[in-house]
Amino acid sequence: MATYKVLPTTAAPPATHRGNADRFRSFAFGYVHAILLSLQVPVFNTYLRLEGYQTTAYATLITLPMLFSPSAHTPQHVLLGWALSALCLGLMVVEPFPAPYCDVRFVLCPRGLAQAADERWPHHNTNAPASAAVYVLLSTLVVLGAALGSAPRPTCVYRHLGAAVAYAHSAVVLNGSAYGGSFALALAPNTAYLLCLGPALAAIATGGATTSRAATPSVWELLQRRSVRQLCFFGFVFGATSRFESTALAPIAVAWASVEPLSDAVARLVATALALAIAHVVGAHASSGNWRRILVGGSILAVLLDATTVFRTIWPGRRDQWAFAGARLASAIPIGLELAVTHWVSSDDTASLVLASASLVGAAAGASLARLLDTIFAPSQLAVGRDDASARWNVSLSFAAAYAIRLLGLCSLGLMPANARSVVSLDATSKRRGILLASGLASVAIVSAIHSGLATLPATACYRFVGGPGAQVDGSCD
Repeated sequence: MATYKVLPTTAAPPATHRGNADRFRSFAFGYVHAILLSLQVPVFNTYLRLEGYQTTAYATLITLPMLFSPSAHTPQHVLLGWALSALCLGLMVVEPFPAPYCDVRFVLCPRGLAQAADERWPHHNTNAPASAAVYVLLSTLVVLGAALGSAPRPTCVYRHLGAAVAYAHSAVVLNGSAYGGSFALALAPNTAYLLCLGPALAAIATGGATTSRAATPSVWELLQRRSVRQLCFFGFVFGATSRFESTALAPIAVAWASVEPLSDAVARLVATALALAIAHVVGAHASSGNWRRILVGGSILAVLLDATTVFRTIWPGRRDQWAFAGARLASAIPIGLELAVTHWVSSDDTASLVLASASLVGAAAGASLARLLDTIFAPSQLAVGRDDASARWNVSLSFAAAYAIRLLGLCSLGLMPANARSVVSLDATSKRRGILLASGLASVAIVSAIHSGLATLPATACYRFVGGPGAQVDGSCD
């Protein structure tokens, strides 16, 4: 009589399920990152009253962890990464959020620290800016875990779709009067972290379904190619200059243009859609044209649109929140063009990741340089709150310097191949130069992360080398 032995087997999820799981994790990453980014103006600028250089440091810190996105994605990455994100989000959900620096429902903000410390002003919490550091750190870890767990690709539509949904949610949740909004209902800031916790837990549940990616060249192999090195160097310089912004952007948006969280979130949503549209149209229909001319035209147009709105707000010609928020649409132009460049150069995931990482490091370096540059002009919250001629001139000079650097960055287009044929001609390889590029980008990323972190820590936030106004002998800010 024949006997049969039953062997245990592990059935992999169907390919369709694995593909859907990957798409959901990309969506979840875009959602979580966008929610955290949308807190920059209503929570960190208005509610906790961080200075402009500190809110830009926050934006840098929650973006740099995307550099840790693995090129080889495994279930272990999914489980460990999203578990880290869920843990940090859970801590921020249950931790009582501090009282606002000044409650805009009762007093006119901003006011000076000396007046805020007066017991006759009970609606001020002078410790609010210092309490932001722990939320900045935990938010950074959230993005780090999400990047490890989802391996987001810069051109992934689902990632940007998640961001669009997040901005729609933040427009409703964060438009309470405590954040400078017009809604009567004011939800606690922890609500934003609770919104992120759901997708994080759902992403953990999809950990067993990952799609094996097609064999692609390793990052090290790509960095040895001259074409990739030259494009990375261009991406670094273009990323540093095209996104160079004055640190006064968030303070004047709230104090002068009266931008509400609703209009800010709607502008971010439309900018996300516009960047994708630019990337698709330009990437698909202009790949045979001259890439340099397209980038020059788009960059100059972005500066003109942004400068027109900003200077009309500084020297009050038209202080309108929707007009000012609409200026954010100008920032979508260089982002869309960068995505188009990635589409032109290669459709390979690893190559896209390398080029996007170089641009990301460049943007972080540009933000650090902007903080150092603005120590000259000192566009502080208190100065912006005065709204006098001196403050307007300082803010004007700060933005003028930023626009000049953006235009100066167009000189880097000499590194950009004119078309696809020019990319093919750059076929030389060099291990030594690949090592120099990798070590250089890593060093800049580390320095930028440390610089941004020090700008948010209470013990070091005042120092000029991180963008602060300078510390007095007793340790207080000037």
